[in-house]
Amino acid sequence: MTDRLLLVGMMAVGKTTAGQLCAKRLGWSFLDSDAQLLAETGRTAQEIFDVDGDEALRTLESRVLVEAITYPVPVVVAVAGGAILSEANRALLVDSGVVVCSGPRSPRWATTWHAGDRVPSG
Repeated sequence: MTDRLLLVGMMAVGKTTAGQLCAKRLGWSFLDSDAQLLAETGRTAQEIFDVDGDEALRTLESRVLVEAITYPVPVVVAVAGGAILSEANRALLVDSGVVVCSGPRSPRWATTWHAGDRVPSG
């Protein structure tokens, strides 16, 4: 049995919430890639994107992904939304655990975005 549950999907689809619930139910640790980025850099993904650009953000997301999948105990990971844009990261995910793709539950998902919000895209 695998000891990695890797949640992927767009921003704001509930990876963190679902991940926390799964980890609690399984008795595993939980890691959130966005929280790891913030802890390591002192900046959010959006701030990194705005200041350093897309390539820098994707590089950091890849590094955080490697840290998460090599975590020393069973873990549920809410993977950064942009991490799956890299072919190497997709291969790493598939080779490292069970990958679950989260998506919006309804067409109303888009209405949760406020006018003017910017989302780092690939």
